[in-house]
Formats: sequence, structure tokens, C-alpha cells
Amino acid sequence: MTISFDYTNALPFMKKSEVEGLSEFVKVTHGMHHEKKGLGPDFLGWVDLPLTYDKEEFSRIKQAVKKIQNQSDALIVIVIGGSYFGDGTPFFL
Repeated sequence: MTISFDYTNALPFMKKSEVEGLSEFVKVTHGMHHEKKGLGPDFLGWVDLPLTYDKEEFSRIKQAVKKIQNQSDALIVIVIGGSYFGDGTPFFL
């Protein structure tokens, strides 16, 4: 899979050379994530999730979604916190 990054809208705030200068950092970080290296490798399960998720559980979730859609006008989800490592992983290099 190829991922591209359109940084056109960042140009008013950053020089093109600054954005392009991040290229090597992104490559290194990407490699570390997929090789499970660096600090916090136990928190990188999301990297393989597209290949390793529980398909039966996902099917049950989709069934629950249909039930909620048929019985409700809205669904309110209240959560606390978030994934620190999702945002913080690049800082553990």
C-alpha cells in the first residue's frame, strides 16, 4: 500500500524544505513501528491491526451497529482519556 501526503495546505505555515526535511524522520519512524523497535514496542498492536483483527468480533460489532441504527435516532459515546502512545510514539525514538 502506498500512502501519499499532500502538504499543500501546510505551505502557508511551513517552508517546502521544512516539510520535505521530515521525510527521513518519517521513514525511520515507519520502519521502527513495523519492526517493533524503540521504546514502547508493546503498544504497537495497532500497526498490524488491519491484518490481525478479530473478524468474528467485527461482524458482531456491525450487527450491533445495525440494531442501534434501527432503534435509535442518535448514539452518544462518552469516553475518558485516549491513546497516549498513538500520539506519543514518535517521541520515543
